[in-house]
Amino acid sequence: MMSNDEIRGLSWHRLWEDGWFWRVLAAALVVGFVVGMGNFVLELSFRLAGFAGGLALGSAEGLTPAALVVIAWGLAALLVLLSVRFMLAACQTWGLSRLYLKVVRDDRERWFEESFVGFKCPFEAFWLISLQCLVISLWTLLFIVPGIIAALRYSMVWYVRADNPDWTARQCMDESARIMEGRKWSFVVFIFSYWKWLVALVALLVAGLSLVGLGCYVAFSNAYAWIVPVILLGLPIFLAFYAVAFVYGFHSSVGSAAFYCEISREASAADMPV
Repeated sequence: MMSNDEIRGLSWHRLWEDGWFWRVLAAALVVGFVVGMGNFVLELSFRLAGFAGGLALGSAEGLTPAALVVIAWGLAALLVLLSVRFMLAACQTWGLSRLYLKVVRDDRERWFEESFVGFKCPFEAFWLISLQCLVISLWTLLFIVPGIIAALRYSMVWYVRADNPDWTARQCMDESARIMEGRKWSFVVFIFSYWKWLVALVALLVAGLSLVGLGCYVAFSNAYAWIVPVILLGLPIFLAFYAVAFVYGFHSSVGSAAFYCEISREASAADMPV
């Protein structure tokens, strides 16, 4: 199995030297826009239908039978809204996981179309993310440590789904648990091998928030002459924060996909008869 440095090096090489970064950025922005517009339309429809206001009717007029009916319908509509949002997030995760695997394998065939593969099977995506969250939540109820272990055990489930679109959700969960057996700590170490990126993000965030605080102090002190310099200083810091966040996000995601490929290959080799 490749070392963490080699996996990160492969991820960086694919993104920049093989020219995948701008493809990944374009696909992620388009998929994110589709999901964002879907959530916006759902929220707008929810409010236009009057359900959001209906949820407060009981406190305004008392729990009359009419108010209870409106509240029940409002809660049902809210449940549908949250479920569809969950489904959109699952479709987005499935498609991007498939894209990251293509980056690792340098497979340029239908890479943009594959980013939307989750939207072709929305109910399968919804069932998988629901099962994943349910199992992790049940383990978390025991204590935080079992919940973390469960999250690591099923952390590869979307890459398994991307590689095996015909599998059931249960099969994807079982395969993720199988290939992560004995490799959970290795994945934790791999995640924290990006510590320099995390430090850079925290430093930029602290610097940006400090300038926001300084801007508020200047405004309250009526020292308006200093507001423009504070804004001009803060703007590049926030732009740098988002730029680093994008690069780190893609770099770590492609790295995680490469980690999955490595442990999947290693687990399959270990299961082969000698």
